[in-house]
Amino acid sequence: MKKNIFIIVLAIIALGLAGYAAFSTYQTKKQLAQPIAQSTPQSNIQNVALPDNSALNSNNIHVFTPIQESSISSPVKITGEVRVFENQFSIRVIDGNGKILDEENAMGNNGDMGIFNPFEKEISYPAPSTSNGTIEVFDYSAKDGTEIDKVTIPVKFSDK
Repeated sequence: MKKNIFIIVLAIIALGLAGYAAFSTYQTKKQLAQPIAQSTPQSNIQNVALPDNSALNSNNIHVFTPIQESSISSPVKITGEVRVFENQFSIRVIDGNGKILDEENAMGNNGDMGIFNPFEKEISYPAPSTSNGTIEVFDYSAKDGTEIDKVTIPVKFSDK
C-alpha cells in the first residue's frame, strides 16, 4: 500500500516537472519569436538626441560622435550606445583608399542585456594618405564571425 502511494506521488511530481518544462519552453519560444524592431529599446544615456548619424544607425548600434562628414584627427573619440552580445564590438578607421588605419575592440558600459548601453572609445591612428575616410562600428557575429550591425560614418581627416 505504501509502495503504491509512493509511486503515485512520484508520478504527480514527474507530471508537474514535465508541465513546468513545457511551459518554460513555450514562454522562451514566444519571447524569441518577437522581432527586435517591435521591442522598445531602452537607453542608459539620458537626454541624448541622435545627431546626423541617425539614418546610418543599425538596430543594435547607434553612433553619436563623430557625425558624418565631420573633421577628425588622431586620436578620435567615438561615442554612442550598443545592444550587442556581451557588450563587445569593434571600431575601425579606414582611409579613402580602403586601407584600415586601425581596428580596435570596444565594450559598452556594463548594463543589462537586451538594452542599449553607452560607450566611449578613443582611437589613435597613423597619418592617413587621403583627406577623407570612414569610421566603421560593427559587431562580429558569434555564430559565424561575419560583420553585422555595421554603421559606416564618412569623415574628413584634418591631420592629412
